[in-house]
Amino acid sequence: MPTTNELWTALSTCMHELVDLDGVLGLMSWDEETNAPLGGATDRGDQAATIEAIRHQKLVHANLGDLIAALWSKSDLESEQRCCLERLVRLRDRAMKVPESLVRALARVRPTAIRAWQTA
Repeated sequence: MPTTNELWTALSTCMHELVDLDGVLGLMSWDEETNAPLGGATDRGDQAATIEAIRHQKLVHANLGDLIAALWSKSDLESEQRCCLERLVRLRDRAMKVPESLVRALARVRPTAIRAWQTA
């Protein structure tokens, strides 16, 4: 059975990937609201849908659930680690309730909605 440190290292890798994807989505959002060309909403929506879907897939993946379950039962987690784990559990639980198709659809229309709001 893997040690707590080994499990935490594997979970940290997953969490860093999620943070990186959130960063990419944040940059895309900033660009949509500041510099995106008028005709680029459709392409940007497709790009955002792809990144959001990848993020969603990582959150709902069974391996992440297994890591969380294995760490949840560990009594030697530090308080900061326990807090991170609890936050990840909340994020994952929410993601599990939303189909990937909806995640993609919302991400795809967001740039068009922002452009419409800006125009109005």
